[in-house]
Amino acid sequence: MITDIWNMAIDQYHVNPIIFIVIYVVTYIPCWLIVFKIVKMFKHKNTESLYFYILLELALLLMPYLYVLLFGRNLPIWAYLLLFVLIIMSVNSTYRYCVKLLKNKKTGKQI
Repeated sequence: MITDIWNMAIDQYHVNPIIFIVIYVVTYIPCWLIVFKIVKMFKHKNTESLYFYILLELALLLMPYLYVLLFGRNLPIWAYLLLFVLIIMSVNSTYRYCVKLLKNKKTGKQI
């Protein structure tokens, strides 16, 4: 069963699961390091380069899915919709978080 799905991903959709897994694993550790960096920045009230780290976190989280979106062929419509919804939700969440940071920075409140 798994080999059938594996072969279908490669043959029919032109997405190599090994590349997807490698991208996912390689970006996993930097994602958590960035989360720790963001928490440390809040602890020390240093928010100068916070937006850079938030956008970097977003890019790293989306990288495996962007691989599927950019290099996948003949994907079903629901797969494209799922990927677009995932990307839109991630960008929206990051945007709302940044707006919340700006409001709280102006008023002096902590998150």
